[in-house]
Amino acid sequence: MNNTYIELVEQLKKRKIIAFGCGGVFEKFMLRYPSMKDNISFFIDNNLTGYKTIEGWGQLPVYAPSYLEKCDLDHYIIGFFTEKWEKMKNQVDSILDMEYEFFYYPLEIDYKIEKEISYQHRLIAPIMEVIGDGNLLDKTLELTGKTNRCSLLESLKNKEIYSIPRIPVVLTPKCTLRCKDCNNLMWKFQEYKELHSQKIINSLKAIIQQFDFVPCVELIGGEPFMASILKEILAFLCKEKKVLSIEITTNATVVPNDEIIDLLKNEKVIVRISDYSRVIKQDRFISSMEKNRIHYVELPMEWWISPGGTEKRGRKVESLVKQYYACASGYLCKTLWENKLYPCARAASLKELDIYADCAYVDLENQKKLRERIINFFLAPTCGACDYCDIALEHKNYVEPAIQMQ
Repeated sequence: MNNTYIELVEQLKKRKIIAFGCGGVFEKFMLRYPSMKDNISFFIDNNLTGYKTIEGWGQLPVYAPSYLEKCDLDHYIIGFFTEKWEKMKNQVDSILDMEYEFFYYPLEIDYKIEKEISYQHRLIAPIMEVIGDGNLLDKTLELTGKTNRCSLLESLKNKEIYSIPRIPVVLTPKCTLRCKDCNNLMWKFQEYKELHSQKIINSLKAIIQQFDFVPCVELIGGEPFMASILKEILAFLCKEKKVLSIEITTNATVVPNDEIIDLLKNEKVIVRISDYSRVIKQDRFISSMEKNRIHYVELPMEWWISPGGTEKRGRKVESLVKQYYACASGYLCKTLWENKLYPCARAASLKELDIYADCAYVDLENQKKLRERIINFFLAPTCGACDYCDIALEHKNYVEPAIQMQ
């Protein structure tokens, strides 16, 4: 069976879904396909039996995989909900020893055809995931006046309130490292131009004004703690009530000064440390965070997915659509570079380096129908910058992280 949304809908005219896996991947499926709830018959899971309570859906039974032997699979499709779905399928194959219909998450979908789903997939679902991942639900409910998660979700669906998932903001292309496989191509910026703080602040004001809340603004580089404008941008964001959280992603090579430390103590701020300890020393930075009781997390970096070189690949439009859908950057990383909102951080660098001069962006100095233009930018079915990137390909190139150029 083709692993497409259209094919699944067709199959569900005569079958129900047996869901193998009821964890985080299934929750992503629920957020993106809420209309599917009546098509789930029961769960199969290796670690849980009994019942699974699903908010807004009620309870569904959970059985051990061996229960499949009792099922008439002419009436069911098996759905695999895990990042390693092939392993699940091998397990089912060993139990059944027969052919059966199946699909796995994520489904392939063409947003040019299924336009009504794109709003759910590229805005509502990631908004709710960022709110959940950042423990931001209470703040969101207070700000919007909603009583619970379900009422918030319904208001987003009905377009009674508006939001976007998150906005990364480039503060500087300057970096202390020269990582060979840097997704954002920082090593290619030979001349460091200081970015204009007022342009960034004006752009953020323009975005924030258009929406009821923004779950997360991420400050990135280069290395953000090298940016001379960090203090000004961070101080502005800390005062913005509609901005629920502020992330600063760092390689932990630059220990911030006392003025920056004071701002990092704000309850909205979380410092995200990329674990490059195999190639650099990060102890002084981490000690500073602990000493000043600043909220930080260490991001494990066992491997990177290499984006490949900066040459144009020459892929067909159909391939770019599939690639863009498979890439989380398409809805989580619309990136601000001064007064322009780009499809992702790599796209911003490709444009600013004149490698991909035709890269699409939203001009934030133009206020006309700005919310509509930003939303349509999130809903775009493809991105030309994907033709300069390999991160979302089916067969990925995994590499050791932060290997330095000579």
